[in-house]
Amino acid sequence: MPKPDRKRRVLGNIGEFIGAIAVVVTLFYVSLQVKHSKEATEANSQSLDEGRKIALVDAYHARALEMAASLRMQADSPVAAISMKHYQSGLKSLTDEEKLRLRLLHMSTVYMLDASFFTDQQGLLPEFTYLEALIRSGGPLWRDLGVDVPRESCRAEVDRILAIVDKEVAAGADTA
Repeated sequence: MPKPDRKRRVLGNIGEFIGAIAVVVTLFYVSLQVKHSKEATEANSQSLDEGRKIALVDAYHARALEMAASLRMQADSPVAAISMKHYQSGLKSLTDEEKLRLRLLHMSTVYMLDASFFTDQQGLLPEFTYLEALIRSGGPLWRDLGVDVPRESCRAEVDRILAIVDKEVAAGADTA
């Protein structure tokens, strides 16, 4: 009877040895999988960063092309003369048709502004620094012409900046 115990121990030892080797092989395999997963994640992250940069460039390029086309169209249209007449003589000097043309021009400006503002809110427009200057220069006329800002968040920003402009104008009138 001593032989079966010895066989069991030998088989048990061989089983433990094979089990230990299996654990080491499994750990090695898992470490390789983790390494490959990390490399894939880093590559994916880099690809996403590059995609974001491409999207930023595309958005900027589209805005620049749109603005250039708008400026070319304005230069070739009677609206340029209407704008000059307005700046020289005021809104009351314009006919109803001229006011309508000027309103349509400024509506297109407000829609481009709103699109840029939305893009900025999404974090895709890193150098959107002209918003306040554009609202300060055009906002009072937009209000006088009845130009509506389409989206609520942009409208709130326009109203906030125009309130500051109105206070500055009132303060300037009080000191004059």
